[in-house]
Amino acid sequence: MFVINLDDRSMPLIFRVSQTKDADELQERKLFYVSMTRASERLYLLHPRQNRSRFMYDIVPATIVERAC
Repeated sequence: MFVINLDDRSMPLIFRVSQTKDADELQERKLFYVSMTRASERLYLLHPRQNRSRFMYDIVPATIVERAC
């Protein structure tokens, strides 16, 4: 499974659906978690070198294999 465009301008994408920005970000974080858990064998998270999504920093570093393209 591929999750693409993980930069901080588009993930989290806040539409102001709820009353607060924090609630919207929490909802986006939950959706990101669901997308990661749907991968059956491998998960590829594609992000720019700079301005990567703040969600990427919550992933345990030991579980990540980084490859530059």
